[in-house]
Amino acid sequence: MGVSDFVIIAAVAAVFVLCVRRLARPNRSECASCVSRGMCTSRFTGRCHAADDMVKRADDALGKASDHE
Repeated sequence: MGVSDFVIIAAVAAVFVLCVRRLARPNRSECASCVSRGMCTSRFTGRCHAADDMVKRADDALGKASDHE
C-alpha cells in the first residue's frame, strides 16, 4: 500500500466520522437558528408558527400589491 492509499482511507474515515457525528447530534435542524426556537412547539404540533407568520405576511403583501394593479 502506497501513501495515496493511506490518504484515501483517511479521507473516507474522516467523512464517515463526520456523518456519524452529524447523525448523533440531538436537536439539530433548520429550526436551530430560528428566533422562536426557545418556545417552538412545531416538534409536537407539526406546524411552525414562525413560518406560518412569514407566509401570512407574504400573502398579505401580495394581496395588497394585486389590489393596486
